[in-house]
Amino acid sequence: MAALTGFALVLVLALLADHALRAIGLPPPAAQPMPELGRQALAAWLRTGCLLLGGLLARVALARRA
Repeated sequence: MAALTGFALVLVLALLADHALRAIGLPPPAAQPMPELGRQALAAWLRTGCLLLGGLLARVALARRA
């Protein structure tokens, strides 16, 4: 159950992060390549942060249940 919770948290955080990036106009429209390496790196770091935060929150949720 903790793994499923962690997966759901990572998915939600990544979708929220992508939505926030699109709201500020950082990525190009869908189906178009991202031309700058800096933007690609920022998106990769943001998704990595979502992964780490989701794992941490799943760990906290698991510790609370035990």
